[in-house]
Amino acid sequence: MISVRAASDADKDSILQLFSEVFGPRSVERTSRLWHWQWQLDPRMKQPGYRGVVAEWEDRIIGNVSYIPAALHVDGQPIVASWGVNVVIHWGLVRRALRARHTSGRTHRAASEQSADLSNGLAAALIDHASNDPVQLGKHISEQMLAITGKIGFSRVDSSGSWGRQLTLTPRVRRIVGGVLAPVVAWPANRMLPRIPKESLDVRPFEGDFDDRFDRLWRAVCSDYPVIGLRDAATLTWRFRRHPGSRYRVSTLSDGRELRGYIVTSVVPRGRFLQGKIIDLLAVRDDSEAVQALLGSALSGMRRDGVAGVDCYASHEVLVESLKSAGFTARQKLHSIVVRGLPASGLYVTEMDGDGG
Repeated sequence: MISVRAASDADKDSILQLFSEVFGPRSVERTSRLWHWQWQLDPRMKQPGYRGVVAEWEDRIIGNVSYIPAALHVDGQPIVASWGVNVVIHWGLVRRALRARHTSGRTHRAASEQSADLSNGLAAALIDHASNDPVQLGKHISEQMLAITGKIGFSRVDSSGSWGRQLTLTPRVRRIVGGVLAPVVAWPANRMLPRIPKESLDVRPFEGDFDDRFDRLWRAVCSDYPVIGLRDAATLTWRFRRHPGSRYRVSTLSDGRELRGYIVTSVVPRGRFLQGKIIDLLAVRDDSEAVQALLGSALSGMRRDGVAGVDCYASHEVLVESLKSAGFTARQKLHSIVVRGLPASGLYVTEMDGDGG
């Protein structure tokens, strides 16, 4: 029979074995490298330790979903909620288990009565387990998972998704004509790209751990948005300064001793080119001037570094409109957010939320 139960750190090796069989060794290496950071150091956790649900058959884990704290604030007040991440199912073993259950017939009625309810599928059984928080969110949801979660009470956040824009065509042209002529040849095409917001305000790079200015900014904005995840100094330091595998650039905009906002970016290789990512951006809701200044500074800096294009994940209309003003267009909609136990509007989410690291 297939059983579904809450998991713990004791299941780490078996979960990693599942990842290896389904996704391969690179996924195992990344998951293993992030494990301690994710499950022991996250300041949002009430107590350290892995949280997740596993499906078992014949003493083997054949399905798994992990949960990380969402630390959501609704109208400025904290609620208990979690992001489901890294849903993985070994379909080969699941099919074998289902065939075995079918052929066993009624001779194993007692075992069948103890098995998981798979009427909506194994993924739904993992998500619906009693140990999970009543408020759940999922991100980067495929069409298949959209259908599954829709059957068990999740709503799609239609405004959510990835946005992107080109910064410069010079790197592509350089591959064809060489380094000397590339800026000249690419100049007319670059002129056709959307303009980058002007660097009109004093946006500055920020190094080191996040300080109490970020706590004050968080307190000032947490009730601006109907639903938003915690972004205090401790969370930001853990997320962007303690990450064991990624490096981030942080820039801030200040008004005297107080912050008006910040932006976090990263640059990663994508094929033969460099691709930029806007990981997080936060300012007071109505301060569009600050948001455009932060975007302009980040985009201009990445273009000077030879970054070809940049992506940004967004769900709230305020950030979406700012991205449109900065020349971003919508990417494919397979990156939607789903929620259960929350309204499907007013949610402020960026790449930093719910991605498992």
